[in-house]
Amino acid sequence: MAVNLNKINWELLAKLRKTAKSLFDDGDYIGALAIQVLFLEGSLQFAIKFQLVKKGILLQNIPEFITKYQKIDHLINYFFLITQDQEFYEQLKYVNKNRNKIIHESLEFKNFDELQQTARTVYLKAIDIEGFLIEKYFEKRIEKKQKGITVDELRAQTDALLAQLSALQKQLPEELQHEIEKITKI
Repeated sequence: MAVNLNKINWELLAKLRKTAKSLFDDGDYIGALAIQVLFLEGSLQFAIKFQLVKKGILLQNIPEFITKYQKIDHLINYFFLITQDQEFYEQLKYVNKNRNKIIHESLEFKNFDELQQTARTVYLKAIDIEGFLIEKYFEKRIEKKQKGITVDELRAQTDALLAQLSALQKQLPEELQHEIEKITKI
């Protein structure tokens, strides 16, 4: 269930980013917001996994439903439960509430300009949130990459640590092994 960086279509990702920026620059704030929400949702899914692993929960023990196939409002709630970051939670709820309003209640806006301005504001907020997510919750990961540790090296180190942990767990009495399994499951 780990994010497989080798399976990400980086070219598509770059084209989507460029398209969102182009739409925004051309004044199509609704289109730009639709693409930006994809990035925000993906970042949120990854942040949830990252925070759970950071808290010592092994990826294979993270139920797939937490990080896949969920509506963004569920992801926002999961993220809050994990981080307890009230300010960030409120920002995410603001973006989601207004995104929903734009998508589901667009005909209730006074006029097209009001709809576009709301989409513009929400788009800019979503950009800020995504940047905040990366800066606050992935900072150490980025620092390690800048120091020259590649994804493959990091993966190899993680695999080695997991193998060591598994070997140590097998040395424990069976009773303790069951207790550890209970603790590491969600």
